[in-house]
Amino acid sequence: MIKSVKSFCNEKRPLVSLVLIWSIVFLLVLMYISHTTQQISYDYQGIRYQAGSHEIVEPANVKVNGRYVTTLFGKPKKFNGTIVIDNHTFDYSTHPLKFNKSNFAFLYLNRHYGNLYISNNFQSLTVQVYEKNQQGGSWSSNGGWLISAPANNRKEAVKVSNKLFQKMDWMSMIIE
Repeated sequence: MIKSVKSFCNEKRPLVSLVLIWSIVFLLVLMYISHTTQQISYDYQGIRYQAGSHEIVEPANVKVNGRYVTTLFGKPKKFNGTIVIDNHTFDYSTHPLKFNKSNFAFLYLNRHYGNLYISNNFQSLTVQVYEKNQQGGSWSSNGGWLISAPANNRKEAVKVSNKLFQKMDWMSMIIE
């Protein structure tokens, strides 16, 4: 009986090797095609507003131009291009902006400008704008500034922000 098991294994070895090779090729092809690159070009009318204050609302212009790369297997999403918020230009054409699994990234402009939250493919976004202080910057839900787009008024901007904040695993903030 032991002899028959050995002969069976020897006969099936080429088949097992072939299946293993095709499985590896299939996985490599799947990994290659799982990267999607989209050309992004948005010009949004947004709203700059202050958390905790219904009176302070300002229009904001947001432009996003570049390539957005996503992956199937959870690697960080990346953006190469520029993001312009009013007169602030964030250039990520040489070093990509990397997002975590919740579509969150840090925006820098000589310092930590704020936290960027996006929907899939940049269809909407919110920035928590950090106020400069001795430690570098901070943000407060009792008066911190946010920029949300697309939005035509504070109510729409708050809706965009809250929807994006809900995607964060560690954040339970709701703006009113």
